[in-house]
Amino acid sequence: MKNIYINNVSERIKKIETRFKRLKNLVSREKWDDVDKMLFSFEHLPIRGKEYWFLLFTSNESKKGKQFMVTLGNQNVKKYTVDGCEILNGFSDDRHIGPFSFWFYDKKFYRSRTVSSLIIMNNKGMSVNFGKTEFSIKGNYPSYEIKLKENGKEVCNLKTKKGSNYMKYEVSEFFKGGMGFGNVNLLLDSEGKLNGSPFRGQCYLQKVVITAPLPSVPWYWGRICFSDKSVLTFLQPHISLSRLSKNFATSAYFYDSNKKKKYFFEKVKVRKFGKINKQFLVHGKGKDIEFTLLTENYAKKEFKINSIGKLNYEQNLVRVNSFSMESGKKMISKKDTGDGIGIIEDAYGYII
Repeated sequence: MKNIYINNVSERIKKIETRFKRLKNLVSREKWDDVDKMLFSFEHLPIRGKEYWFLLFTSNESKKGKQFMVTLGNQNVKKYTVDGCEILNGFSDDRHIGPFSFWFYDKKFYRSRTVSSLIIMNNKGMSVNFGKTEFSIKGNYPSYEIKLKENGKEVCNLKTKKGSNYMKYEVSEFFKGGMGFGNVNLLLDSEGKLNGSPFRGQCYLQKVVITAPLPSVPWYWGRICFSDKSVLTFLQPHISLSRLSKNFATSAYFYDSNKKKKYFFEKVKVRKFGKINKQFLVHGKGKDIEFTLLTENYAKKEFKINSIGKLNYEQNLVRVNSFSMESGKKMISKKDTGDGIGIIEDAYGYII
């Protein structure tokens, strides 16, 4: 029985790995239906495998700081806790019980509690129902309609379209032995209504899958959108494993919307300061190129996930205080990009 269990775990991880690698190879072939099939589906997770969806909407009006976030997920464990909400997993191929939460900033901070919800998937979207909370995202790449109601009141009604100034979508994956993760990110423009007022900006839809039965490592992840539609994204796991270098999976890129050019950075270092006035200093370095970013937090949503171990996960909405990128004798600064806002994730602790 033990060998059968191990083979089953191995087969599930291999199947997920194949899906991500296939989608990665399709990026240049424009088979967009494969993007929808990946985004709107549950994986056959190995034991203690995890998958999460993050929907982030950032306004083009940086000074107002308006952002909207939806988080939902699934884990292959019988019972776990998110923000004190107990999740008792029950599932079929197209529906699971999992945590659901949304929050947004519009002049002030609005948050909902995390709830255990029925999440339903099909090839044309997903929906969530919990009491008087109704959420759905439907459509085909790149045109989706996102609706959310709470207690009969419309929270958002947004539509997406292909972004004119940046790449269509991106896929990344790392699978090695029993450890692995993959994600697919859709980069779109969006418009509609949020909290009863007009909203126009950029949309980031992400699905993350972690197949590792090993502890999830802490990380910093950030995505900053500037007024000129330039984008900075970075990742720095906090790890120090003997067989892996300190820069394992560390990466960043800056997309210059004016030149329609993408710059890559292999090394990233994030430092945080303060508790009341939290600030993040980020430095990235590549071949003959580097950037420095300083941000200040203006809103925060915290999650505490308990299973075997405990993971503290913060979503920090931030404003850019300063930014500069140097490449040879050329420099791009906040004077060129305009103001910037975005999100920095700060996860610490360990959970299996």
